[in-house]
Amino acid sequence: DAYYRWNGSRAEEKRPEIRNSGWLPLVWDPLLGTYCSPTMCLSDGRNRPLPNKVCAWLRGRSIPKLVSIKHSMEATPPYASLREEDDQLHVAYKQHGEVRYRRDGGLGIEIDTVNGKVTEKNLSYSE
Repeated sequence: DAYYRWNGSRAEEKRPEIRNSGWLPLVWDPLLGTYCSPTMCLSDGRNRPLPNKVCAWLRGRSIPKLVSIKHSMEATPPYASLREEDDQLHVAYKQHGEVRYRRDGGLGIEIDTVNGKVTEKNLSYSE
């Protein structure tokens, strides 16, 4: 897994499993015409191209146009209410309590409060 963002005029990648790596600029491959990971390589030593959806998002395509609904055996947890407040979506789940979501560059942040302790997690998806 990796996180991607624009920092001024350059696209960057951060890989949480690489300790203290920080944000690294993406590599542009002119032959392939795509962004490549600065930290992942193919067997021949070239930088690995990023997935098409990540490149499309970096080029400005909106998330709703990139996400496809996949039918899953998992059911959406039942919730009692949904409301928007202070640029956050508040969801009161019937069995899991209230969770807040906020946009933050990528897909967003999940903000959870358990026993008075607030934790924030970046939302992610996989292809």
